[in-house]
Amino acid sequence: MLATVPTLPTTLDEAHQVIVRQQERIAELEKQVARVAVLEQQVETLQKQIEALVAKFGSSSRNSSKPPSSDSPEQRALRPKRKGSGRPHGGQPGHPRHERALFPPEQVTRTEQYFPESTCPCGGAVAIDWDNPYRHQVTDIAPPPPPDVTEHQFYPGVCQSCGVKHTSRWPDWVPSGQMGAGVMAWIGILSGQFRLSMRQIQVLLWERCNVRFSTGAISQAQGKAIPWMGPLYRQVGQYVREQAVCHADETRHYRGTNTYWLWALADNTVSDFMTHYSHGKVVADALPDSFTGYLVTDPFSGYNKVPPERRQLCWAHLIRHFRKMAGRCGEGGTIGKRLL
Repeated sequence: MLATVPTLPTTLDEAHQVIVRQQERIAELEKQVARVAVLEQQVETLQKQIEALVAKFGSSSRNSSKPPSSDSPEQRALRPKRKGSGRPHGGQPGHPRHERALFPPEQVTRTEQYFPESTCPCGGAVAIDWDNPYRHQVTDIAPPPPPDVTEHQFYPGVCQSCGVKHTSRWPDWVPSGQMGAGVMAWIGILSGQFRLSMRQIQVLLWERCNVRFSTGAISQAQGKAIPWMGPLYRQVGQYVREQAVCHADETRHYRGTNTYWLWALADNTVSDFMTHYSHGKVVADALPDSFTGYLVTDPFSGYNKVPPERRQLCWAHLIRHFRKMAGRCGEGGTIGKRLL
């Protein structure tokens, strides 16, 4: 279809009218272009906001440093499931057999022996194979023995000549409190290792050991055990800080309604724990202390004082961040995929 040739104005007034209409049209087009530019800028801003929101709400323990406990139910449902091997449950053919080890004879409390009939149905006598009995052991816990109560009696005396009163001396090995070392050790284990409350420890000692202490006495026993643990605690810390490679980490630690932070410095065999109210850089600097080896940490900035040549970022955290970058659009996603 051929384009129509516009009719040219024949007079000066007609030419002026055409120029005015064209200027008005140009002004309208300029306004439209300006509005389009504003819309494009708004779209670009909204796209960035959407990407930021997707990155924020799409973060999980698989693509960030967030702990698995912070994942939503939807994120937990998206966790990869382990694929079944297709083999039947239980031990596989040819695998080494694992059995419960029997107690040696010297640790057996008592032995019950059972024998077959002395006469076979055919009329012959049955000879006992004394060397090959089938051993079946049943382990039980006996009722607890009564508590070991030692009464220390200190007698006074009076001089028959001058009348001066004398008192018996208190041996150094006799505790001043009502608990012996065994009870205090158990209280330390129950509270430290098994995280029982003072009330729970009180009930357990009464029901299991038939000894009754107040919660105040149990609390005092925990305080008395701290000086005993001090040298061992410092020995553990010194050993860990002498190793070539250590891992450092921290997590929230609750004591009743108070929130603290539990810091850990560990190698492959020993862990040194420190409880502190702060999650700041001061504690992060104090945790390694005299450690001069390679320190493995997460990206927490509190450990930035460690020289880069002696700090290794945890690969698990790095892979999560790379996976998060790989899910982005554009150049950032391309770089994330290469890193992953």
